[in-house]
Amino acid sequence: MYWIKRLLQAFILFTLTVWIVLQLIEFIRWLDSAKPLVEKQSSETRSKVHWLSPERPLIYTFNTAQTASIRVLSNAIFKNAEYLQTANYAIEYTLFDENQQVISRSTYHHTAKLARDEHQQQVKQIIEERQSLAVSTGQSFYLNHSQFKNASSVAFKLIEEDSALQGVVVRIHGKQKNNPQDIDTVWLKYPLAWRARISNYHTLGPNALSEQEITNAVQFDWKKLAPQGVPNVDFQMDTLYETLPYNIRSYDFSGSQLNLDAFFTNAHLSASIEVEYQQDMFVSTMSPDALSFTWYDSNQLHPPKALQLIKTDQANLYKLPQVARGLVTINSSTAVISQWFDETMQPVDPLHSQYYQVSESDALHYRVNQGSDIKLDVRPSTATQINIDVFDKHDALIEKVNAPLTYQSSQYDRILNEDTERSVIASSELLFIRNLPDDTAYIKVTGNGAMNVKLQARLATYQYQTTLCDDVCEPHNGFMHIPAWYPQQANNDYEFAAHGKVTKVRLFKAPPLNEIKETYYTSKDLIDTLPISNTALVKAPKRYYLPTPPLQTFHYRALIGNSDTDTLLTLDSARKDQHSLIIKNPTQPFVQELDLSKKLQVHSEVQNKDKQIFINSGASRPWAKQRVFKLNGNTPLKLSFDKQPLSVTIKVYSQVGEHQPIELFSQLSAKFENRLNQQYSIQTKRIQIHPSTIAEAFMLHPTIGELNTYPSMTLLIGSDISQLNSLILQSNKDIWLSIVEEHLEQPKKVNWWLNEES
Repeated sequence: MYWIKRLLQAFILFTLTVWIVLQLIEFIRWLDSAKPLVEKQSSETRSKVHWLSPERPLIYTFNTAQTASIRVLSNAIFKNAEYLQTANYAIEYTLFDENQQVISRSTYHHTAKLARDEHQQQVKQIIEERQSLAVSTGQSFYLNHSQFKNASSVAFKLIEEDSALQGVVVRIHGKQKNNPQDIDTVWLKYPLAWRARISNYHTLGPNALSEQEITNAVQFDWKKLAPQGVPNVDFQMDTLYETLPYNIRSYDFSGSQLNLDAFFTNAHLSASIEVEYQQDMFVSTMSPDALSFTWYDSNQLHPPKALQLIKTDQANLYKLPQVARGLVTINSSTAVISQWFDETMQPVDPLHSQYYQVSESDALHYRVNQGSDIKLDVRPSTATQINIDVFDKHDALIEKVNAPLTYQSSQYDRILNEDTERSVIASSELLFIRNLPDDTAYIKVTGNGAMNVKLQARLATYQYQTTLCDDVCEPHNGFMHIPAWYPQQANNDYEFAAHGKVTKVRLFKAPPLNEIKETYYTSKDLIDTLPISNTALVKAPKRYYLPTPPLQTFHYRALIGNSDTDTLLTLDSARKDQHSLIIKNPTQPFVQELDLSKKLQVHSEVQNKDKQIFINSGASRPWAKQRVFKLNGNTPLKLSFDKQPLSVTIKVYSQVGEHQPIELFSQLSAKFENRLNQQYSIQTKRIQIHPSTIAEAFMLHPTIGELNTYPSMTLLIGSDISQLNSLILQSNKDIWLSIVEEHLEQPKKVNWWLNEES
């Protein structure tokens, strides 16, 4: 009996041990299944989420008076954790009034993709019944107060669109007012991590926050809304694990889905790409035959030409081979989406800008400094009028200005809608106001009709600095770019953003126009102020569309080959008296001029293959004599004008030495109009001019010879100048220059060396 009891005890102990081991193994398995997709981080957080149902909607109630907007944050749940493609789903939302009557019903579409990139810290998962579900990146959309101002509740329902999804979970937050009395105290009570996140979102750091941004941050708070009903009866709940920082990818669409990074073209909208240097350009598109491409020369020396795509080995990827520097326009008669890449397969990103939607009831307020100049960039929806009111710090009206606006649709710029669709927008119209009154505190901008507006400002005394070159160039020797204008944020920016009154505009550069001016250009005689002068022979290619001026005796061409030389030697004596030769030598004397009547000397020179010969005879003569004056470095040159020109162009040359850029300073002394104007003349400029790659020149002087050429610098004398007193020029190095004035009327007296056709 004793041994039977012992065996029974051993059997029970063994059974109990096996059961404990099995439970321990099962517990370990459960823990393993609950492990996050990446190693747990200190920034990991968890949230309660609710499953959307296609049959039974989730219903949320809210206080309309206290709620500024509603945010719907959703995550798609994939059936397969290895699914790498995107999947679509939609959320239907219905707004109800107090009597539970339907006010409106809409649908918002999403495209979701699994979040599995550890480096992006967007890994998410849901633990359900000991299983880790595959969760997508967060998608969101917002309901503005204007959409639910008469509603008391909202219902959300899932619309299934893709079999790859197991379901969708949502979190609903309401943006509710706090109305704090002490803004700074409330701000400091928030957690440090929260304050840092808000600071970095709005500005460049916590010390850069403005008082208005702090006020906006604490006046509202996002509070989570709970659905009506009993958990796990009327709706299903779960826990979502995710890592911070909290990022939401832009996969949000309404109705149709267009790639946000792609270029959209149709019969009304074209796109363009600026190519900085010759390279292969690549395009990804499903409709290559519908696209057409035209290349434009940036300097307009060559006419436009059509480009043809070449198929690559990769599906839907095509190439434009060896595109020269310039602008490529993209056109199509039907709606086409294309994405562009450079030769390194880096995507080409278009420019964006932001405008405020202004109307008679939506006024825009800008705080401006006293004495500022302002630039308004306006895009009206129709022909209308813009109104600008200037106020002092006591809200007293100082000045009232208005201007008519015309509507012309832009072929290249377009509105980027929230649903990713592109819409036509008006071409930009610029308006300037100089020297606001000293007691100006802010301005108010309204319109008789709808329009998109943004504002930039500057002080008239600010110096504008930039570079000038034929090709792409970078500042040299520590030279810094200083922009002419500075964008301003509206005082009521938050109100416009909260009510969806901000327009995002995608910008594309339009091809250059073939502008033929009906004006006259003449060189200015500087002999009284700059006594040292010389004559240079200059070759500056003209724009391809400009007519060829009548050839004069000061126009030359280079002799090329034996046939040109033989033609020269056989000219009859009558014609030889009308022409002359310019001999360019590789050594001193660098240049000499010969009369064709001196037969023996001419015959000897043209037979010398080491010399370059120019003659003022023949059909095509791109070289021209030009009088140039020497300006010593760091010496100001003050110019006065008998008659106010439309513009002043400075042509600059330097003697051969270091092939380095020069810095040219200019300052206008003038009486400026303070009224609203469509033109603006910058008073002070410093331009770093880099050597030209398309022009050539040499001095007709035996000891100077070759010259460095530079692009011409043009100063606009706009309609905002009522009286031009003087122009001061100064260079950081010794230069040779020619000053060219533009006038509406042809001068009465024109000497050969004062005439300017280039």
